[in-house]
Amino acid sequence: MPSGVLILPLLGGYFFLSWCKITRYFIRKDDRERLIFGSALIGFALLLAARSIVVMLGYIWPELYQWKSNLADIPYLGAASLALLLGVGLVWPINRLIGRDTEIRWTIRLSDNPMERLLHSAELQGRQVLVTLTNNKVYAGPVLWCPMALTRTGSHIEIAPYLSGYREPDTHNLIFDTFYSEALEQLRRDDEGLVSLDQSDFSKVIPVSNIMTIGFFEPSAYLKFQEMNDQTVE
Repeated sequence: MPSGVLILPLLGGYFFLSWCKITRYFIRKDDRERLIFGSALIGFALLLAARSIVVMLGYIWPELYQWKSNLADIPYLGAASLALLLGVGLVWPINRLIGRDTEIRWTIRLSDNPMERLLHSAELQGRQVLVTLTNNKVYAGPVLWCPMALTRTGSHIEIAPYLSGYREPDTHNLIFDTFYSEALEQLRRDDEGLVSLDQSDFSKVIPVSNIMTIGFFEPSAYLKFQEMNDQTVE
C-alpha cells in the first residue's frame, strides 16, 4: 500500500478519537504519544473494515472497480478513502446513543486525576463543591460544567455559587459574606423584570490553574460543624 494513502485511515482514526464520546477523553489528556498510537490503531481497524466492504462491493457491483480506476488508479485508494469516511461517519450515531451522564461515568472510571473525578461526580450527582482560589476567594455551589480532562492548558470549570466568601490569610478560617439565594429573592421582589433570574445567572467560570483546593460541600454539615465550633469556644 502506498505510504501516502495511509494518511487517510490515520485521519479517520484521529477524527473518530477526537469527536466520539467514548474516546475523546483520551485526546483531551493532551498526550501526543497516546494520540498518535490511538489514531493509528483505530485507523487500522477502520481500514480493515473498509477493505472488507470494498471487496464485498466488488463482487456485488463489479463496475465499481472500473469507475475507481478511471478516477484514480492508485492501489487501495478506495479502501483508504472509505476508512476516512467511516471514521467521521460512525461518530454521529454513536454520540446519539451516548448521553453526557454516560460519558461522565466513563470518564470517572478511567480518570487518574482526583480533581477530575470529584468534579465529574459532583456534576453527575448534582452535589455542591467548595472551591478555594489562590487569592483566598471561596465559592460554594453545584458544578454546571467541567471539561472531560482538566490537564489541558487553559481548562475552566463553571459553577453556580450559592455562597461566596474568603479565607482569612492567617488562620484560613472560612468566612461567607455573600448569599446568592437571598440576593436573588431580593432582586425578584424589588424588580418584576428580574423574576426570570435563577441561580445559573450568577454562574462563575473559574480557571483550573486558579484553584487551590476543592472538595464536596454539604451546607447542613457545614452548619453543624460551625455549631460545634461555637460550643467549643464558649
